[in-house]
Amino acid sequence: MVDPSRLALHAKNVSLRRDGRSLLSDVCWQVERGRRSALLGPNGSGKTTLLRIVTGYLYPTSGQITVLGERIGQTNLDDLRRRIGIVDPTSVYLDGQRMPALDVVLSGFFGHLTIDFDDPTPEQHARARALLAQVGLAHRESQLFATLSTGEQRRVLVARALTTTPELLVLDEATAGLDLLAREEFLASVERMLTQQPGVTLLVVTHHLEDLPSSVDDILLLAEGTVRAHGRPEETLTDGILSGVFGVAVQADRANGRWSWRIVDQSRR
Repeated sequence: MVDPSRLALHAKNVSLRRDGRSLLSDVCWQVERGRRSALLGPNGSGKTTLLRIVTGYLYPTSGQITVLGERIGQTNLDDLRRRIGIVDPTSVYLDGQRMPALDVVLSGFFGHLTIDFDDPTPEQHARARALLAQVGLAHRESQLFATLSTGEQRRVLVARALTTTPELLVLDEATAGLDLLAREEFLASVERMLTQQPGVTLLVVTHHLEDLPSSVDDILLLAEGTVRAHGRPEETLTDGILSGVFGVAVQADRANGRWSWRIVDQSRR
């Protein structure tokens, strides 16, 4: 049994019902601090529901969930959320038409979408510049956020999420809509960041194997609100398990630490 103090996340028999429908059923999940974990499953599998419970925006119908040592339902959520950095491209509405990349990162210190009413310190400016450098965008600090490529914008949002030195970093479908090069540049910047901040626990939420960083070492597979597999990538990302979870015959491959997959053309078998 893992010492509870070493856990960044502990879900015990977490269930959620809405309008007589089960969205999650008896989810059990442990993530150790400093680990690189992924929540994987098809659309409608319960990923978003579970993530909203983890971040305190939903409460389970039954079960217990503890995040960074704090029991959801028995802790100050504002304080807890300050310890969690989230990169969710669909939920941040920054004034990118007039904010340079550096200001976007600086806004993370204050939890606002602008710094018009804030006065960042020299130390905050220095940290924001260092974080932009970590994600490979030191040369873009003066460029308007809106004029950056989509991939560069996502990397700026990673830097923004790291301003308050979170203990848990969540990438929620962070590569959605990126082309191949932008996705690889984004994931490479995340990997560089992790080597410089090894104490950060990473949680990647996705439905694509290609979105998994090479350093991922723990996978939770969800389907129809239930856990179908949990463990190391080699144990969970098998053809049989993935085919059952996604409802189609697939073949998974791994090369140079990265995963990919394809649908098996059964007509040729």
